[in-house]
Amino acid sequence: MKVQRAWQDLIVSILLTLVGFSMLGFWGMWLAQGNLVDGVNTVENNNYIVFHITAESIAGLIAILGAIGLFIGWQWGRSLAFIAGGMVIYSTINSLGDSVKNLPALTMPLVASLIVVFICFGLL
Repeated sequence: MKVQRAWQDLIVSILLTLVGFSMLGFWGMWLAQGNLVDGVNTVENNNYIVFHITAESIAGLIAILGAIGLFIGWQWGRSLAFIAGGMVIYSTINSLGDSVKNLPALTMPLVASLIVVFICFGLL
């Protein structure tokens, strides 16, 4: 069932699409650089990184699907956008712990992602 689309839904769709593709793009580039040296058994910071990659990839995909649903005007788009936003917030805060210590160059893009998601929540 379709619902009427507002300008806020259009902006949230654009922002969620950017965040979703950014997350997928980051991990795609990371994998393309050959960083998964031991396959699914690759360990970073005493954890199997494949679980982190999977969680963030799912969050990115759900963000894109939620954006599509909002853009098309389907009712499930708004729900999926909220779920994606929560996943992105958790993932971003989790990633900030590592970036502040080991990759300071990623800190600002991660903070920007948080701000974008909070803007999206405000618009929804």
